[in-house]
Amino acid sequence: MDSDADSSNTQATQIFNIRKCASHIDLYHQILTGLRADIKQLPSLLLWNDRGLELFSRILNSDEYYPRSRERQLLQTHIHDITRSISSGERLIELGAGNLHKTASVLRSFEQTRKHVDYFALDVSHAALQSSITELKAQLPFASYVTISGLIGSYDDCISWLKQSGATVKTTFLWLGNSIANFEPEEASRLLADFLHVETAPSHSPKMIIAVDGCQSVDQILNAYDMPNKLSREFVFNGLSHANEILGSEVLNPQHWTFVGKWNPLKSMHESFYVAKREMTLDIGDNRFHVGAGEKVRAITSGKWPKAKVASICQAAGIKVLKDWSDEEGSYGLYLLRQDNFPTLL
Repeated sequence: MDSDADSSNTQATQIFNIRKCASHIDLYHQILTGLRADIKQLPSLLLWNDRGLELFSRILNSDEYYPRSRERQLLQTHIHDITRSISSGERLIELGAGNLHKTASVLRSFEQTRKHVDYFALDVSHAALQSSITELKAQLPFASYVTISGLIGSYDDCISWLKQSGATVKTTFLWLGNSIANFEPEEASRLLADFLHVETAPSHSPKMIIAVDGCQSVDQILNAYDMPNKLSREFVFNGLSHANEILGSEVLNPQHWTFVGKWNPLKSMHESFYVAKREMTLDIGDNRFHVGAGEKVRAITSGKWPKAKVASICQAAGIKVLKDWSDEEGSYGLYLLRQDNFPTLL
């Protein structure tokens, strides 16, 4: 563990702050960059503050949100085969605080097989991380083989931390919830390369387990990302409120925007947008942005990538799929990855 990382110990829960800088400064500049783009967008990270995490937890419990049940069933069916790919003594870093039930099932499998694993949950929210870890420990009260800790930071913070601290421990990343598909394929390839090409000893080359939704049923997708109860819209609009907090004033008045969710067949991706109800000018510091009536500003995307698309994204990153597991419909998959120039024996 990086000795320079700040840490706090509450109820025997160790949480390390690995952020390179104050998150609000980073988000401020990301907002400006997104509004300058030819196709305007706001950083999707705005959606994942404490309020956003609370709303998304409610989305996960909605019947319309099919990815959760498919992933849970897939994990239940293949959990022992999946955890067999992780050796005793490894460090397991989950990208995102995770769904407690899914994470707990993974850690219980290590306990059952008596594998010593140091588990770290990575998240940008200290409050959410503290809550998740405390509850996760409560679900494994007598854990003898698994330690549970937290890392506060973004994906890029984690990559920088690994490079600075030196990857001296075998590491497997766990990236569930189809979260990788919130990025464009090119960006997903970059992130995979950054995580899995961290310089290590040959025997410590990192691995990653990702979950990817390959559903191609447009009706099912639209219903999952624009729910009849409007919960998904509330989740997306929380991003505007969070942006205003970052900017220090109500630059993005939620009353001036509406929501549109669209399926993009060319990119095999669902896209959620803020749509301007009228023409407006946004003044942020010395910057002025014009937004036309009806203009869309992208909030978040969710790719739906079949197995062939996952393979091409990995190939572009110099990553090899060592093994994959699919649900009964063959539309939701878990993939075990490692850099392509490493021996395939686990």
